Amino acid sequence: MSWSSRERFKLQEKRWPRRRDFLLLIPEMFYPCRTPGPHLFRAKPKLAGTSSTSTPPGCGSTRAANPEEAEAVAVVRGMEAALRIGLYRVLILTDCQKLVSAFRDRPENLSWGALTWAPDIRVLATRFENFYFEFVHRSCNYDAHFLDAWGACTPDFAFLEALRPPLLLTLLGLTDSSRQSANAQKDVKGEVNLARDNGDVIHNAVQHWIVKVDEVRDQVAELTHQAGQINSSLRGWRSARYRIGTESQKMIVIVEELLGEGRSFGNVSNRALVPPRVAEHFDVFASREATKKEVIKALKDSNTNLVGVYGMGGVGKTTLMKEIRKQVEETKLFDKVVFATVSQNPDLRGIQTQIAESLGMEIKEQSIPVRAAKLSARLKQEKSILLMLDDLWTRLELTDVGIDLDEVSCKVIITSRRLDVCNSMMTTKNIDVKVLSKNDSLELFRQEVGDVDSDALREMSEKIVNECGGLPLAIVTLARALRKEDKGVWTDVIPQLRKSMYEGMDIVNASIKMSYNFLKTRESKLCFLLCALFPEDDVVTMDALVGYAIGEDLLGDVETLSEARGNLRIMLNSLVSSGLLLKGDYEGYVMMHDIVRDAAISIARENRNESIISAGLGLQKWPKLKEPGKCLRLSLMSNDIREVSADIPECSQLVTLSLARNRSLADIPDRFFEGMKRLATLDLSSTKISSLPQSLSSLNNCLRSLYLDYCTKLQDISVIGNLKTLEILGLQYT
Repeated sequence: MSWSSRERFKLQEKRWPRRRDFLLLIPEMFYPCRTPGPHLFRAKPKLAGTSSTSTPPGCGSTRAANPEEAEAVAVVRGMEAALRIGLYRVLILTDCQKLVSAFRDRPENLSWGALTWAPDIRVLATRFENFYFEFVHRSCNYDAHFLDAWGACTPDFAFLEALRPPLLLTLLGLTDSSRQSANAQKDVKGEVNLARDNGDVIHNAVQHWIVKVDEVRDQVAELTHQAGQINSSLRGWRSARYRIGTESQKMIVIVEELLGEGRSFGNVSNRALVPPRVAEHFDVFASREATKKEVIKALKDSNTNLVGVYGMGGVGKTTLMKEIRKQVEETKLFDKVVFATVSQNPDLRGIQTQIAESLGMEIKEQSIPVRAAKLSARLKQEKSILLMLDDLWTRLELTDVGIDLDEVSCKVIITSRRLDVCNSMMTTKNIDVKVLSKNDSLELFRQEVGDVDSDALREMSEKIVNECGGLPLAIVTLARALRKEDKGVWTDVIPQLRKSMYEGMDIVNASIKMSYNFLKTRESKLCFLLCALFPEDDVVTMDALVGYAIGEDLLGDVETLSEARGNLRIMLNSLVSSGLLLKGDYEGYVMMHDIVRDAAISIARENRNESIISAGLGLQKWPKLKEPGKCLRLSLMSNDIREVSADIPECSQLVTLSLARNRSLADIPDRFFEGMKRLATLDLSSTKISSLPQSLSSLNNCLRSLYLDYCTKLQDISVIGNLKTLEILGLQYT
C-alpha cells in the first residue's frame, strides 16, 4: 500500500529546497522504499513512554524522559550520522513544535526544560553548509512501503532513526570504513614494496595486517550482497535486517581497529621507479647489429662479468647501450637493468643516486661510504642485475660506488672513448664500436634529411657523408641542418666543414658548429647556448630554463607563464629537430650530448667571452675571469664553492648568473651585487645561504628571474620586496 505525501503530511505553506544533495531526516518510523529515488529508513520505537523494561533492539542504552526529549535525541543522532558519512546539507522534518520553536526563536522566557539534548542540535547545525529544521503535522504514524515526501524535497539520501543508524546507514558507514581500510592497505603495500626496495626487513605484524584487511573486505562485500537481497524482498526482513545490522556494527569496530593499526605503521613517501631511457630510434644497420650481438653474447657468457664498450666520440656508444638495455629487458635476460651516466668529472654521490633511483630506492645519508654500504646491501637482494655505466673517462672504483662484483650477482657494462680506460677497469671482454660503413652512413643521412628530389643533391649528399667519416652524430646533425634547405646551402657545406677542420676542429664539432650557424634566429642560438650553462649530462627542465629565457628576453612579449612555456617549448622542439638537443624521458625535458655541449662552450668562447661556463668542474673557489667586464653569462653551477670573496672583479655587463647546487655555499657578501646593474637572472637554488645580501635590492630595476629553490637554510627574504621587475620567483622546498 502506498500513501501519498498529501495523505501522510499536512505540510506548511513553505517551499523547501529541491536539491538532490540534501539529506532528509525524519525521526519517525518508516523502512526503506522499494522504488528508485531517495531512501527512507525505518526507526525503532521511541523510548519515551514505553512499558517494556528492556531496550528495544537497535535503540542503544539511552532512555528519554519524555516524547520531546526522544524527538531531540532522534534529531541529534540523525545529524551525527549525516556528518559521519560526509553529508552537509540537511532538511529535518519533525512534528515536535516545541523543539522547532526552541531551536528557532529561543526566547529568553522559554526554558529548555527537559530538552537537555536540544542545545546539541544548535551546536551541530553550525557544522552544516545548509541546514533546515521544519515543523509538520502528521495525520498517520504507521508503517508504509515508502514515504512520498520528495514532493517537498528530493535528496539523494533520506535517513531517519531514533538512537542508532538503520541497516543501510550502518552498511554505508561500514562500506565507507572498508573503503578507507582498502586505501590504507594500498598505502601500506606501497610502503612495504618501497621498504623492500630499500633493503629493509618487513615486520610480520605488517604482513599479517595486509592479509587480515583482505579477509575483512571480503566479509564486508558479502554483508552488502545479503542486504541487497533482503531489500529486494520483504520476506523475513525484520530478523534478517536486525542480524545484518548487528554484524555490520561489529564489523565497523573491526575495520576501525584495522585502520588504527594501519596508521600506526607510519607514513612513507612512495617514490616512482625511474623509467628506462631507451633510444628514440635505433637503425638496424649491419655494422651496428653485429656489434649489438657481440655485446649480448658477452653478457650471456658465465665467465664474463665486466664488459667494456669503447669507440671515438660521436660513434654511437650511448645509443647502442640504450638499445641493448631495451633488448635485455624485453628478453628478460636479467631481472633488473640499471643505467647510470658517469661523465668526465665523476660525482660518486650522483652515480649512487642514479643507481638507487633506478632500483626504486631512496638513500638519505650524505656520507659516500655509508651510501655505498646501503647500495651494496640492496644489490645483494637481486638474483641477477645488469649495471650499465656510460661515458667513463678515467678508472672508477666500483666498490666506492657500492658495487662489489665478488659479492653481487650482477654484470657490468662500461663505455668509454678510450680502450686504456676499459683495461684499467679490468674488463674481461672489450668490444670496439666502429664507425658506420659507407652504405649505412648514406642510408642514415637519407633517413634524417628526408626526400632528396634531384640528382645533384643526391650526389652532394654522398660527398657530405664522406666528410662525416661514418660518425652517426655528425651525420645526423648535418642531415637535420640541411633538411628542406636549397641547393645553394648544400653547396656551401663542404667548404665550411673543411675550413673548420683546417682550423683544428674535428668533423663532429665542425658539423655541430655548422648546424648552429644554420639556426634561423638569434633567440634559437641563444637558447642553445643557455642549455650549455647546465652541467654535462644534466637533464634540463622547462621550469628551470624558462626563467633564464625570460631574463635574456628570448620569449617576446608574454603575459602569462603558460604563454612563456609555450614559446620556449617551440624553441626547444626546433633545437631537437635540428639535432642539437635530445629529448628527455618526460615532456618538457631535454638533454645535450656531451660532444654537442663541448661545441657549444667553444662557440660561447668565440663570442668575446660573453658566456663563461664552468659548471660541474669541482671548483672550490671563485674562478679567475678573463675580461669580466665583457661577460654576459656566468655559470658556476654544480661546484663546491664554499665562499664568495667581496673583492671579486666587477661584472658590470652580467645578465645571467648561476651559483646553483653549490651545496656548501653559506654566505654571500652584502655588497656582492652592487656592480651588477644589468643582472636579470640569478640562480641560488640548492645552496646553504641563510639570508639574502642587502645589495640584492640594487637589482630592483633589472632582476626578472630569481631561483631560491631547495635553500633549506634560508630564513630572511625581506629584501625581495624591493625587486620591482621580478617576474619569476622559485621557492620550492625552501
